[in-house]
Amino acid sequence: MHLEPGETARVTIPFDRHTFRHFDAATNAWVTERGQYEILVGPSSVDHPLAASHDVDGVGPSTPTPSRPPTPPRP
Repeated sequence: MHLEPGETARVTIPFDRHTFRHFDAATNAWVTERGQYEILVGPSSVDHPLAASHDVDGVGPSTPTPSRPPTPPRP
């Protein structure tokens, strides 16, 4: 989302069962590790005035299992 200087907006980012998962090459499966994840929001990677934490229960491999990991998004 792009905002002009001084402009504000409320943004909602929904979390679902896929939000915190990653591809585990050792098991060839998508997994979500149990733990507390920190959500940081700000104009850059070193300036994040908004912060929250989210507790996640671990989830085993999801189905279907892809044959290879996805291609990461380009920056």
